[in-house]
Amino acid sequence: MASNQLNYKEAALESCAKLCDWISEVGNDPFLESRLALSGESAIQLCFGEPHRLPQSIAYYFLSDHAEADLERDQAECTERLKLIGQELGATEEVSDKKDRLTLKCTFPSIYKPSFTLPVTVEWTERLPMSQPESSKSWVPKKNGTDLSSHRVLRICNKELVATTLFRSLSQTSCDTIQDLTNLQAALNEEWLDPTIRRAFIWMSIDLPRPISSYSVERFSQISQRELDYKVASVSLGGIAPRVRQIIAAGKQALAPFLKLDEAETEFLKLWSEGIYRPEILFVQDADLLERVQSHPQHILRVQSLQAS
Repeated sequence: MASNQLNYKEAALESCAKLCDWISEVGNDPFLESRLALSGESAIQLCFGEPHRLPQSIAYYFLSDHAEADLERDQAECTERLKLIGQELGATEEVSDKKDRLTLKCTFPSIYKPSFTLPVTVEWTERLPMSQPESSKSWVPKKNGTDLSSHRVLRICNKELVATTLFRSLSQTSCDTIQDLTNLQAALNEEWLDPTIRRAFIWMSIDLPRPISSYSVERFSQISQRELDYKVASVSLGGIAPRVRQIIAAGKQALAPFLKLDEAETEFLKLWSEGIYRPEILFVQDADLLERVQSHPQHILRVQSLQAS
């Protein structure tokens, strides 16, 4: 269905247009354009999304190969430049800068209601550095056949997007996460079952609330048509939600292969349950990725936790 047929609410389009302006400003900033990569839901909705779901926030990963002292300087510079972008776009800002995350709540005046808020987050740490970020043309909606401005954006690589989306589909099951999963599968096609994606997902899975062997695709069946209808109605005046049974079936098909563990994955998880952490079992054929994983903050926390116990 063409996006103009969905008859978007003006307020939703207004928010999305401001979001596109923000991303454009980041892309035009010589300091930020190589240091901020769209991540998670923001990357999926803007680069692989469907018109049923307008992006409502922006999430970035911060990229830097600098030493720790330079890293702190770069983070401070990044924060000031993002605050300046918000001010230039007419926002009042509420800033929260913690050790691992910067959050800007940017409130803009609205034509259609008193105001709207655009949350912008930057993760300073805890990303899976699988490969160099990639560039995509951002998806933007149409109104009466007219395109809003479109931009190329830097985002985390496809493999990392899939691994983190698989993780979210189990830890935060909702119609949004299932649709993200199916959108990515449709866009990536044969790359969906890449062995590196499998191993990265399994590596992440030990942070789930319970062992991955206890999860099933049937957890997707909890999604209701009412929830899906509400999501569409929040941005559209007359949009028709896809049938929930279709969303659930597609989500189950996308997830199912990743819940069938091979010998190496089973061994890795078994050892972890016994208090033994051996990521090299997963990445035996990818020494470069293993090296990056072993420098990942989450890896270091796991090692320290096991040593302390």
